[in-house]
Amino acid sequence: MTIMSFEAWDHCVQEHGVDPDHGPSDYGDVTAEYGRLREDVGMVEFSGRTKIEMTGSDRVRFLHNLCTNDIQSLQVGHGCEAFVTSIQARIMGHVLVFATKDSLVINTVPAQYEKLSAHLDHFRIIDDIQFHDRTRDWNEVLLSGPRAQAVLRELSYWPEEWSEPSLLEHKEIQIGTVNGWLRKVKFTGCDDYLLSSPERRPLVESLLKAGVNPVGTDAFEALRLEAGYALYGPDISEENFPQEIGRDESTISFSKGCYLGQETVARLDAYGHVNKHLVPLSIDGDVRPEMSTPLFREDKEVGRLTSVAYSPEKGMVALGYVSRGNNEQNTRLRVGSLKNEVCTATVTGPSSLSE
Repeated sequence: MTIMSFEAWDHCVQEHGVDPDHGPSDYGDVTAEYGRLREDVGMVEFSGRTKIEMTGSDRVRFLHNLCTNDIQSLQVGHGCEAFVTSIQARIMGHVLVFATKDSLVINTVPAQYEKLSAHLDHFRIIDDIQFHDRTRDWNEVLLSGPRAQAVLRELSYWPEEWSEPSLLEHKEIQIGTVNGWLRKVKFTGCDDYLLSSPERRPLVESLLKAGVNPVGTDAFEALRLEAGYALYGPDISEENFPQEIGRDESTISFSKGCYLGQETVARLDAYGHVNKHLVPLSIDGDVRPEMSTPLFREDKEVGRLTSVAYSPEKGMVALGYVSRGNNEQNTRLRVGSLKNEVCTATVTGPSSLSE
């Protein structure tokens, strides 16, 4: 399906989306949409992602003390990835944090404002901080693919001072008649950018006029899983410790000092291992297993699937947890149960999915 107008795109998102936060599963041709992200450029509706703006003079120190990465070292215009942890070092949230002149912006999966703001606010005593839910105020699309940078330059969305932005670098830009944001991210393994604007129509319309076609969640999920990027909810929960996710280099500062849960995180680092690891998997055949399907090695259950998607290039791809000793690349696993094997799977990457 070729979408030429904002009205046609908006109708698809509002009327045909199985996921109202991320739009339709597809726009008629998953293979073509996958190809856009791989070989050209496409946009994915991302407006439903949770966006929390933290203001107040104590915001940097406060968030620094409640997450795994070094917020105090963030310069304006830069960002970091982090886990918000409990006192037991369980993961309460997996977030991207962007530093602006007057605020910190937390960006994460949909429907997390109430949970995260309540968790953070619990530790506020006399701190000067305020939480603002910007989820519906700031419309957002993911622009992805080899031609993404060319489109941004064509539309004058590319900052003049940027050469090749570092990961999570961001800049305020003008979109139509209002100010928006351009942020360099990495969800798919392609060239990914988040575009954010308080006005939805000028943002989407400009991309459509530049020849950018929309991409549904099916194609995005395939590339996300190929890249091994975990999402809070399907792949990460309060049951997990940070090191189980395999993103230590991206999310954890081991030199920042004390923060909530730091003692447990440091102890796990000192031990050198955790009991389970999130790993990328390829699924043999055309059968699509359900999420949470058990994984076996010989006759022993060693883990479970978390996310599964069909990739037009690689077939069925997935993420899943496996116990220590079963996380090495090329490890073969059975998917299903001892009595009812659905298919087989292979660990396709190392236990660490860090960038």
